[in-house]
Amino acid sequence: MASVEHQQLARLFAEYRPCTECSLYTNGAKLSSGMALNPSSSDILIITGQMFPEEVQGGVFGFGPAGFVLRKLSEMLQHDFTAYPLTGVVKCPTTRTEIIGTFGNEICAKPKPAEFKKCRSWLHREIAIVNPLIAICMGETAVAAVSQTKVDFAANLGIATDVHIAGQVVEYPLAILPTFGVLDLIRSTDMTSGSVWEKTFNHFQMATLIVSRLRENT
Repeated sequence: MASVEHQQLARLFAEYRPCTECSLYTNGAKLSSGMALNPSSSDILIITGQMFPEEVQGGVFGFGPAGFVLRKLSEMLQHDFTAYPLTGVVKCPTTRTEIIGTFGNEICAKPKPAEFKKCRSWLHREIAIVNPLIAICMGETAVAAVSQTKVDFAANLGIATDVHIAGQVVEYPLAILPTFGVLDLIRSTDMTSGSVWEKTFNHFQMATLIVSRLRENT
């Protein structure tokens, strides 16, 4: 991303920092978005639907499990997905937690619809700044948060589709590619044919092919 986009995202972060639109602001933390993993390209925007304690502690999306998943997919595909911006559907963590895995790892619970809908305007402004060719939505919550109308997650899994998001003046289409969430991936060690990892691998590969085709046509 160009330095001007970094500056615009930094200004947006400063603007939403004092937001009190929903009860999540009382948690006393806000994560900086669109800046995770030091992005250098804005062709793809990766949107996650759930935060992890490591991200809350670091104050930036992409710490911990989310970063691990992107690095693993980068390794599998020989394509650096850590070069793309990463953000979440809400900017404040939920205080509700869930325990997962054999070792009892703690994660922040998914935000409720009432919470991510309050944050949608910030997310849409962020998308407008990054201006991606396609957004990979990791998990059903990410898809629901981005789109202003209902999208059947199961029916559209791994299929590039257009949704309309709010612009400064009018709504405009955004290409999204729904895929499995970070939590789905860290719960599984199976990388054989037909597994969640293999399907996600194919979805991310599809996103890169779509970007390549769009670049060829411009």
